Amino acid sequence: MNKKMIGIIAAVVVVVIVALLFIFSGNKYYEVRFDSVGGTTIETQKVAKNELIYKRVDPQKDGCTFLGWYLDGELFDFRTPITRDITLVARWLE
Repeated sequence: MNKKMIGIIAAVVVVVIVALLFIFSGNKYYEVRFDSVGGTTIETQKVAKNELIYKRVDPQKDGCTFLGWYLDGELFDFRTPITRDITLVARWLE
């Protein structure tokens, strides 16, 4: 094999590797679940990595006032980019 042929093979291998990385890395999506703790159901959102979720209509629960969505005990900021699957939990004033 001559140097030109080796160069062509090496270039093809690099292109194939880059293409495979591109195909398999793709956009990662995460699920944002909403636990309304007995309130009306809020559907799960599928969100691309580092994107924002949109704030839905607040859930309703008879005799309660909705205080907000919480993540790990802290009020969730809807300006937070999503980087993993999460479950937001409703907090209520009864």
